[in-house]
Amino acid sequence: MCPQLARNRYFKYNRIANDRNGWQRLYQEIREKCEREANEKHFGTSESEKPHNRCLNRYRDVNPYDHSRIIIHRGSVDYINANLVKLERAERKYILTQGPLGDTMGHFWHKSYSHA
Repeated sequence: MCPQLARNRYFKYNRIANDRNGWQRLYQEIREKCEREANEKHFGTSESEKPHNRCLNRYRDVNPYDHSRIIIHRGSVDYINANLVKLERAERKYILTQGPLGDTMGHFWHKSYSHA
C-alpha cells in the first residue's frame, strides 16, 4: 500500500472513531448503498421473509439474497441465512452467514460441512 493511501485511511478511521456517531453514520451509508445496488440489480430476499424462515434469522435486517443463498437439505428445512459469494478475480468463494442461533446450530454445521 502506498504511504499516501495509508495516511488517507488512517485519517478517515480517526475521523470516524472520534465522531460520537461516526460508526453509526458509516454503517448507515453502507446499508443505504447496498440497498440501492440490490434494488438496481433486482436482488430479492423473499425466502428469508417467509414466516417459517424469519425465526431462523439472528437479525431482522440482514437477509440473504435469493439468487445466491445457500440451500441446505436437512429434513423439511432448506433455509439458512447464508450466501455463497464468488470473487472471480481472486478465484475464491466465501460463505457469508450469521452466527447460528441455538435452534439453528445443526443447520449451521451441516452447511459448513457440506460446502467445505
